[in-house]
Amino acid sequence: MELERMGKKPRKSPLWPLLGAVLFFGPGGVTYGFAVGEAMRFASDWVYICTPLLVLAGVCLTLGIGRLFDKVGLIIGLVLSLAGLGAAYVNLDGEIARRQEYRRKVGEYKDLKRFCQGKTQADARAMAYESGKPGLAPTAVYFAGRYSSGRFDSSYKAEFSKWRPVKPFLEATALVACVQEQSLPPLETCHYTGGRSLKRVRTDVDIKLFAVKTGKLVFETRMRGGEPRACGGTEKFYGSYKDSTIPGKVPSFAETADVLRPHVEIK
Repeated sequence: MELERMGKKPRKSPLWPLLGAVLFFGPGGVTYGFAVGEAMRFASDWVYICTPLLVLAGVCLTLGIGRLFDKVGLIIGLVLSLAGLGAAYVNLDGEIARRQEYRRKVGEYKDLKRFCQGKTQADARAMAYESGKPGLAPTAVYFAGRYSSGRFDSSYKAEFSKWRPVKPFLEATALVACVQEQSLPPLETCHYTGGRSLKRVRTDVDIKLFAVKTGKLVFETRMRGGEPRACGGTEKFYGSYKDSTIPGKVPSFAETADVLRPHVEIK
């Protein structure tokens, strides 16, 4: 009552605004963390969720400090909120830019399979390869099976993993190895009763090794597959299929790695 007679209003409690700041900042901080970890652009769901929560937390913080320290508190609260939001979104912008750059570089690395598709343009950004110079040349290995026209990155396989570039970037890669299974025309076709037939088929493996920086073919060979066994006097056929094959042994990844090793691990 004495405050009213002096013309002063009682100070409002800062408790509720500060509690609101905590309540909004909790989920806002969590969703901001997801935005930093996953967002590829500002127009993402996590950014849309965290932004209003962090803004509301800043407003509550400003009101709470204002109730503690009057106008000076409002200024301090506003400065702290704007500085915090500004720093958060500068950091988010940097993370988005870094993630976009990483994805761009990974895309360039994945595009190296073009060497196995006849597109052997040189790229000066790649790591240099010097034939005969001791050391390990980081190599991307692409494999295509005899039943597939696609090229699959096989650099992760145990036989080739030692050669895998430290990072999946073009700049960290010196060589591209193309490994292609080739099914040859049947060596023999054996005929059985009921119009059924059995084909003896050998599968070879073609290997090409390219230097990315120059686009030059530095090694090429064909690995001969194993001979298929002979046709038997009687053979089992399954289901309604009338044609089947006797495959020969296909050169393994380990055998392929042995052929490539002198050109990749130079001693």
